[in-house]
Amino acid sequence: KASSPKRGREASTSPRSPKKRRQGKSPPKKGVTAPDEDTLVAVFGEHNFTKKTSDVITKLLSECPRITRIPLANAAARMLPHVREWLVSLGRRPTEVGMAIRLKVDKGLTDDTEVGIGKLFEFTIAEQQRLKAEGKITVVAGALEDGAESAVLPMKHTLTQQEYLEAKYIMVSGPVHVTFNNKYRTKEKSNTVLVCSLPGINFAYSQEDISHFCVKVTKRKFKLNEPLVTQTMKDVWSHALTVMAMEGVKYPVLCAIGCGEFKGNFPNVPGLWAAALHDVLAVNKQFKFDCVIVSLPTFGEDNFSIFKEAFTAKDSSLLPTPVLLVEDYSMVTLADHLASQNHSASILNPSDVEAVRKGYIGMYWDGGHIALEEVLALQTTLLLHHRSLNRGLWASTPEEVVIKT
Repeated sequence: KASSPKRGREASTSPRSPKKRRQGKSPPKKGVTAPDEDTLVAVFGEHNFTKKTSDVITKLLSECPRITRIPLANAAARMLPHVREWLVSLGRRPTEVGMAIRLKVDKGLTDDTEVGIGKLFEFTIAEQQRLKAEGKITVVAGALEDGAESAVLPMKHTLTQQEYLEAKYIMVSGPVHVTFNNKYRTKEKSNTVLVCSLPGINFAYSQEDISHFCVKVTKRKFKLNEPLVTQTMKDVWSHALTVMAMEGVKYPVLCAIGCGEFKGNFPNVPGLWAAALHDVLAVNKQFKFDCVIVSLPTFGEDNFSIFKEAFTAKDSSLLPTPVLLVEDYSMVTLADHLASQNHSASILNPSDVEAVRKGYIGMYWDGGHIALEEVLALQTTLLLHHRSLNRGLWASTPEEVVIKT
């Protein structure tokens, strides 16, 4: 199974097509100054901008490096040896490979012991314990048939369809360090960012999702049950943003969850995700974000234009916070740069059903199908949310969260 691509990732390891530049780009709207004419940004709800926030965003776009355009598998190969060495220093056997993590070797570590990831990044055992303690599992109130306490399942459990579908309402979150820079080289430590891990909808090859969210038209043709799909997308966005707001995040940095490989044969799926995000923000007036940023780099598919079109079709005067759509920047790099400037930031991990229900956060980080979750598990300290490294997190009672959609 570890080498199978059929385990719920929405990005592929195939070489990425060159970025296509579009002609006739309109200049960015007021409130944000783009660093150059090739930077594609779109701002909505700009009436909510303060001068301070505008300055923060303008500085962010000017100073933050552009995304590195290499296949995810190549990026993972650069980082993997350093992450393996880190885990060996914690007690993993050097010969062990794969998604499992077993800490069997007594290394005699104390709270003051410093361990490193690569040449530059170091942190103590005490700090790792603190990061693990701040992780939590949240469940949308009333979403699980057997209650929030049923969220966590045994690691070898075979999921029923009901358990699979309920995973949409379960999220694992907590602070992490970003340990590798935009070029996937180790970096010095900066402030933490909050990472929220939850699955989207897999229209590509999940029979559970396809049978639940689609209506069969002919023997081989399906169409989306759009009301059900849209409501679920709103639930996913609202769960993530509600927890980010609860944790005091001021700059959520989001990705186009469900808009890569997971959209399957339904090209309108990204537009539905975009419209759902706008609607969730519009009805949650209590969100006190300084700016919501959506990272939409173009790798052969133009999600930037799709999100921009969907937001343009909505009434942005209803937004309680400004929203910045930006192309050509990595979600992780944007959030890390904000954190380095003492701004509270978060990222969204488009995770896997097995990961959030059984504890395999990071999934195939040590080989196999490499997608965004695996890269996040290597580029940050996300593996501290893995069940084998953080048994306390997975033994705790999940917290119910009331969402508004």
